[in-house]
Amino acid sequence: MLETYNIPAMLRFANQVGGEFWLKAFGIFPYRIGKMPEIKMNARLTSTGGRAFMEAGFIDLSCYLMKRNMKHYEDVIIPHELCHIIAFRIWGDTGHGKAWKYAMQEMGLNPDRLHTMQTKHMAKSRR
Repeated sequence: MLETYNIPAMLRFANQVGGEFWLKAFGIFPYRIGKMPEIKMNARLTSTGGRAFMEAGFIDLSCYLMKRNMKHYEDVIIPHELCHIIAFRIWGDTGHGKAWKYAMQEMGLNPDRLHTMQTKHMAKSRR
């Protein structure tokens, strides 16, 4: 059976979380980070929590994982991806380098690269 997602509700949630985070970030990195990047939902991502497209200026979030882990998205995934945009815009960092780690720490977050959420692939392998 094909899974369905309430993408408008997910986008409202992600933009609310992202907007609050971006406002806090703007207080720490004033005038250096620009406007908040666009947030998109991706129904094809089932093991990656999100992706940051630094040059294009948007983040892409997994519908599958967000539906099952809303609190983790609020506390970890959305801030993690937005810190990629911050690190790129200020220092040109395109990965999990020193600038990204610094941005994460300045925002009060642990600079963890990988998530621990159960993915679709993990769920299938346990059957």
